[in-house]
Amino acid sequence: MKKTILLICTLGTKFLFSQVGINTESPNATLDIVAKTTDGSRPEGILIPRLTGDQIKSADNQYTNSQRGMLIYAIAPVTSASAKTINIISAGYYYFDGTIWQKVVSQNINIYNSNGTIDANRTVTMGDKSLAFTSTATTGTSHFQVDGNTLNVDAVNNRIGLGVSAPTTKLHIDNGTTAGAIRIVDGTQGEGKILVSDANGVGTWRASSGTATVIESNSGSVTSLLPAGTLIYTGANATVVTPGYYMISSRLITDKTPLGCGGFLAFNLSQSPTAAVNNAFPVQDVHVAGAPTNDFIYTSNIAYLQPGTYYMRVRTAAGCTTNNTRGTLSQNGFTLTLLK
Repeated sequence: MKKTILLICTLGTKFLFSQVGINTESPNATLDIVAKTTDGSRPEGILIPRLTGDQIKSADNQYTNSQRGMLIYAIAPVTSASAKTINIISAGYYYFDGTIWQKVVSQNINIYNSNGTIDANRTVTMGDKSLAFTSTATTGTSHFQVDGNTLNVDAVNNRIGLGVSAPTTKLHIDNGTTAGAIRIVDGTQGEGKILVSDANGVGTWRASSGTATVIESNSGSVTSLLPAGTLIYTGANATVVTPGYYMISSRLITDKTPLGCGGFLAFNLSQSPTAAVNNAFPVQDVHVAGAPTNDFIYTSNIAYLQPGTYYMRVRTAAGCTTNNTRGTLSQNGFTLTLLK
């Protein structure tokens, strides 16, 4: 009897400190289970406890840090979750992390094939890489959204909607009944101004009422217009700040010899005193027929002017031995009036 008890104790001690194998005599882990059949005649595998979410919740007090790592299969979500079962929202495998049941998530679940919730702030660092979204959709009006209608992209018709799910134009903004759907701040904005476009479609703010914008040039100096046929700077210039269409009122008188020489005067405004840069009249200089004794330019024309300083340049026809401009503002200058 004593020998039998001793043998049992010895075998028990050996079992406690050995690895256990099922269907194998040479276990390779603490517990090594080998399939009994491989021909499909039996269902091989391990079945762990299967409980509903409510049944798991009923044992909340039994799960402590000592049960960390425990695995279970929930066959149904919890009806009214507790702090520990808050994640049991669908059937599946769950493990206990010592505080809460966590779902065993398939590694194949990602943004490309499943929905999900970001659990913390995320930052995408692009470095020298680009991020592109492409679409091959042929129907529909909503293919990329941010918070419902906050931003909506129609990839079929290449439209963007702000506050609208089906944009009908390239940019469609729907602010409901709240005023101020668009805000453009570029330094030209101001109370009562209107948005106007230049020839390239670039918009800027411009005053719509009040005193007209009038720019007076400085007074030109006495300048010889010879040699004939060459645009020569007369000394009169003015600076434009606001782009737009301007009425150009030019004033110039020249003294020439001999009488009747020179068939015409022609002028232009250029952003360079010596070269044709952003001319006010890019196709043709403004021509004025010559007079017997004194040539003169008193005329008004409309042109689109970009911001910059404009210099009055004048040329004359051949035939004169002298042809000099005068040196006063009323006889050698110009006025720019911005059209409203």
